[in-house]
Amino acid sequence: KTSVPSILDRCLGLFLRINPGEGGRVMAMFSYFMLIMITYYLIKPATRALMMETWGASNLPMGNLATAFVVVFSVMLFDYLAARYRRHELVAIMTALAIGAVVIIWLGFRVSVDVTWRKGLALGFFVYADIFSVMATTLFWAFCHDFFTPAEGKRLYGFVGAGGAMGGIIGGLISGSYATVLGTANLQILSIVPLLLTVALAYWISLRAPQPASSASGDNSRLAEKSPTNSKPPKPTGSGAAGRPPAGGLDGLRLIAGSKYLQAITGLVSIVLIGSLVIETQFNMTIETEIKGTDNRAGFMGFRDTQLNMIQFLSQALLTGPMIRWFGLRGVLLVLPLGDLLMGMMYFMQPSLNIANWAKIFDGSMKYGTNQVTKEMLYLPTPVQVKYQAKAFIDVFFHRIAKGLSAVIILLFTQALGFTAPQLFYVL
Repeated sequence: KTSVPSILDRCLGLFLRINPGEGGRVMAMFSYFMLIMITYYLIKPATRALMMETWGASNLPMGNLATAFVVVFSVMLFDYLAARYRRHELVAIMTALAIGAVVIIWLGFRVSVDVTWRKGLALGFFVYADIFSVMATTLFWAFCHDFFTPAEGKRLYGFVGAGGAMGGIIGGLISGSYATVLGTANLQILSIVPLLLTVALAYWISLRAPQPASSASGDNSRLAEKSPTNSKPPKPTGSGAAGRPPAGGLDGLRLIAGSKYLQAITGLVSIVLIGSLVIETQFNMTIETEIKGTDNRAGFMGFRDTQLNMIQFLSQALLTGPMIRWFGLRGVLLVLPLGDLLMGMMYFMQPSLNIANWAKIFDGSMKYGTNQVTKEMLYLPTPVQVKYQAKAFIDVFFHRIAKGLSAVIILLFTQALGFTAPQLFYVL
């Protein structure tokens, strides 16, 4: 039976290689990712600006180090919940935890102006934002992998991922426009609105959006037989989400320990983080020197995030698919580290706010854009428990542990050895 393209299919078909019936899934996932990134970019500028105010820019890696210490508990909780609840229920639980954290931190800033208190709150806010960004993104892509086959992912993930860039544009514009009006510490309250909309959309997608026939009829099992993880597909047990067996919180770690393929992905995710954190530290140290005032810094970073996400949106929507076809996954995954090296060299030769800003824009747009989408494609031919449980350990636990180790390296060079921002190029 031949499907008739809908109006949405025809509109998306102007710039996507889309088949009849795929438009609804594509736009639903695009919107879901957009809401997640609106939330993140409402809180991200505030966390960085408050850390600069209380700790100083050169100490911002302390936030990454603190995250590394608490992330193991977060990923174990995620692993535990992912095995027991359906997709939309998991989104609702994680969102409720996020809203609770937002309210507690916001009230904390209202209660006292004590310097030590504010330093603790700023650090806690930074850790919350860091964990939220990775957990929410990990859950989104795991959710997404359930609704697309590998062949569809290669055609459509570039556009789906562009939803995150669109959310970053919107969130960055709001942060840049209202940081000086509402105050930096109040931006996070606005994030409750997209968080609630995310839950509503996740329920609609899970209950109403059509799944591909191959996925619904057990395509994951067929893919699992060919998977590089050499793991058997999960047997539906009637408990947990989508037939995933209950987990004790460490099943994802066991999957990684038994798979060289997953270990390689872990190394790939971890090794680029030192370079990205160097670029971020150089940017933050330059901001601290060139821009005065917490609200002004938050506003500048909000508008910077808008620039970053505009470039990310264009590259994901228009270039990611062709780049993968031209260069393959390996070639595209090399763009971020080589580009960071080039931008770092430019900053070393001519340190300025303009170059530091564009280095951060390149790194962020690639890291959360084309590089992210390409990396996610490595999970498409894996069993369903890998997509939820092992992926959570890689993207949350190992990602943050690697970032924590990167923070130790940078703190050693900046605090103990006295390296300036340009001299961090040696680390890069």
